[in-house]
Amino acid sequence: MRKCRGLLQAGATVRVISPELVPALLKFAKEGAVEWFDRPFVEGDLEGVSLVFAATNSREVQLLIAGEAKKHKVLLLSLIHI
Repeated sequence: MRKCRGLLQAGATVRVISPELVPALLKFAKEGAVEWFDRPFVEGDLEGVSLVFAATNSREVQLLIAGEAKKHKVLLLSLIHI
């Protein structure tokens, strides 16, 4: 949440792709502060993106995100070691 708040304060557009949100992120989504895509991550989600924070509990999804970040030359911060 700290990263999300900091990005919003800096004027960034924040996009969250997840079938579930923690309550604080859900509040931001309902307020329109973040764009929420209520679904799993898929190939192509990083087109036009500058920075991605990957924080899933799935190694498979983390690897997919890492591959997409490399393909699209997007800076990646992975919250688990892949």
